[in-house]
Amino acid sequence: LGAMQFMPFVITIAAVLALDLLKGVLIGIVVGTIFVLHQNSKDVVSVTREGNLVRIRFRRDGTFLCRPGLVAALEQARAGESVEIDATGEFIDQDVKEAIAAFREDAAHRGIRVEVKGVEVGTASGAAH
Repeated sequence: LGAMQFMPFVITIAAVLALDLLKGVLIGIVVGTIFVLHQNSKDVVSVTREGNLVRIRFRRDGTFLCRPGLVAALEQARAGESVEIDATGEFIDQDVKEAIAAFREDAAHRGIRVEVKGVEVGTASGAAH
């Protein structure tokens, strides 16, 4: 499936040959976990622009891993625009809710209209931005 899928195996084999079986397998588990976390943090949100409307749609569950990408997408909004955040059908964890709440709070001061669908952020604290 490509180099990103093959690398954990190569690293595991190299670690087994260089060290021993147990240490090599443990290194392989750690490297595999890092690769999985990295892959799961990418492409969670899609951003589309239609005139003065910025649509941000969650493609899968919003965990702490996607927070940096979400914050970067939200920072692209300019004064006078509208931002629609749609998380319908997806699990959104507290950290991401706090990022959305912080953006919504800041957007009011910047003249940005925000609509949130599919997730309740009213109870999230906006202080974590």
